[in-house]
Amino acid sequence: MNQVLKSAELMVVRKRFDEIKPHPKNPRVHDKRQIDKLRHSIRTHGFSKGSIVIQKSTGYIIAGHGIVQAYY
Repeated sequence: MNQVLKSAELMVVRKRFDEIKPHPKNPRVHDKRQIDKLRHSIRTHGFSKGSIVIQKSTGYIIAGHGIVQAYY
């Protein structure tokens, strides 16, 4: 019988940006204009929301590739 995942354990972990890796199969591409807008927003308003999701077993970014690109 298949079990349905009813919940997932989420953890907040602080990592340096150079410790995480973009997922090699990331289908989304951010153009320079999008990255510039994100960078401006981060510099103007700061970065506080946890919108970068990292797969624990691989260290790959699952969500938040654009934010990581804008940060550099």
